[in-house]
Amino acid sequence: MPIEHRRPSQTTVKELYANAFRCAYPSCRRPLYKVDSETGERSLNSNVAHICARSEGGERWDAEMTEKENRSISNLLILCLEHAWEIDRPNRADAFPPQLLKAWKQEQLKEFDAIGGQGWMLTSDMADEALRASDEGTTIINSVLNLGGLGGNAPGAGGGGGGAVGKNAVAGPGGPGGDIRYESIWHHEEAFEYKLPSGEYPGAGGGGAGAEGENATGGSGGGGGEIVITTLSVDELDSPEGLLAMEVHVGEGGRPGQHPGEHSSNGGNSELRFVTSDGKIVRSIVAKGGVRGDSGFSIPPGAREVTSAEIDSGLNVSMLMVADAFHTKNGLLYVLGGAAECWVCPQLPADIFWPTAVVGSMGQVPDSLLLTFYMVVDDPDGQEVFRLPFTVVRGADRPVANFSQCLGVQFRANVAGVWSLRIVSGDFEFARLPLEIRNQGA
Repeated sequence: MPIEHRRPSQTTVKELYANAFRCAYPSCRRPLYKVDSETGERSLNSNVAHICARSEGGERWDAEMTEKENRSISNLLILCLEHAWEIDRPNRADAFPPQLLKAWKQEQLKEFDAIGGQGWMLTSDMADEALRASDEGTTIINSVLNLGGLGGNAPGAGGGGGGAVGKNAVAGPGGPGGDIRYESIWHHEEAFEYKLPSGEYPGAGGGGAGAEGENATGGSGGGGGEIVITTLSVDELDSPEGLLAMEVHVGEGGRPGQHPGEHSSNGGNSELRFVTSDGKIVRSIVAKGGVRGDSGFSIPPGAREVTSAEIDSGLNVSMLMVADAFHTKNGLLYVLGGAAECWVCPQLPADIFWPTAVVGSMGQVPDSLLLTFYMVVDDPDGQEVFRLPFTVVRGADRPVANFSQCLGVQFRANVAGVWSLRIVSGDFEFARLPLEIRNQGA
């Protein structure tokens, strides 16, 4: 039987809520309880989340941790309902490691101290309610909610739009179908028709990525590729160049995005080649592969991208860095193995994970303005492969507000070369960091 520790005590839950005001997720402004403005009645808007899982097999399970340590305040974090669910999604331990969640907890306590200890005082019944709600949020076992749109399942079909879950969430649109092109090479009474395929479903577009969260938007489905139908003459395959052979290359299907923010890839082109006996290609016909679907995304209510007004008010990004690890404490950013310029992989393709930190200043931007930035990765050809939003806000407690964000950038690299990591918002690029990816086996 899998190990399962007892849930936290009432006393521990009361202490947790007494030392926090809002969700610990960076930039999330949701309070732990909603209060009705007319009746003053409270309604629970949060869960008690475990940094290291309570049950064996859960996210971030630590076999060395005792039950006492697992139930203690140091292993517990209060998050809003959405973010408590997000950090415990299957296979997301790499995106939300214990060190990151502990850093969130420290920032939550720091904010609590800054606002003068305005925590939530819970009765025993309220503590029981919080424990029950947290348990209910983790009772789905071995189940998968697939928000990603399906790829096209017929020749030339567009991919399905990505689904979306959350308040005001919008699913992405489906992709357009591909073109059908007829091309004649030779004309003869004894002719046959050849259809040039393109992947598992010829010319089909990829599905759009799913998204979850308030104001989430699912990714759009990819457009279908071409279907080429050509008429060939059997007799005239014996050309002046010598007897022709036909070689068919079927393009590789597009790969779906596997990580938050990662785009799916385009389908490969398919090609029909006419080759002489000495290997010379005298003619080729190409059917374009399907186009990738877009990534979904989620931004908080009221957030928007940067305009020139914020630039004029002093908004800027002063640092963009990839390192082995980051830690924030008392307003300082601690870096392990920073200033990386090269990432060496045992072989390619490979899944890349870059712990990334962004530091900037809000300047004189108005208080409580939520601004959304995007972390973007471009491949050596300049094609965008990753886009992940993050939101910053200027508080009213400081005349000049600095901000720092630590994000996990994860994507699949197919080729060696110089890749680009960028920070963008609106029409502006705030920072660009070139990073070389090398193939150790090459």
